[in-house]
Amino acid sequence: MDIVLTIILNSAGIGIGALSTSVPMYQSESVPKNIRGATVSSYQLLITLGIWAAYMVRIPSAPR
Repeated sequence: MDIVLTIILNSAGIGIGALSTSVPMYQSESVPKNIRGATVSSYQLLITLGIWAAYMVRIPSAPR
């Protein structure tokens, strides 16, 4: 059972890694030239804010 769970989690990690590289590339190809930089950099900013928000939600619920 542990091997199956490891394979599933590893596959999810590879999928997330592939998306984190392909989404900015797709955005940079599909948006107009005048907002391209803002769109791609906002993607990274929102990812970072999501990680920060998850961390902030976890702090009050962490065991003491």
